[in-house]
Amino acid sequence: MRNLLRTNVYVDRFNLYYDAIKNTAFKWLDLSKLCSLVLPNDPIQEIKYFTALVKG
Repeated sequence: MRNLLRTNVYVDRFNLYYDAIKNTAFKWLDLSKLCSLVLPNDPIQEIKYFTALVKG
């Protein structure tokens, strides 16, 4: 039996939005589903979603 390590995923919200979602018809993203598709052999333990404060 293969010993699988649990995987933690860290997402930079600012870059995700501006590089992948902005100016598209897609405004919602299922991060859990995305991680499952990108890492099909890795059990996802946690998904951490971060952003920085933006000063105007």
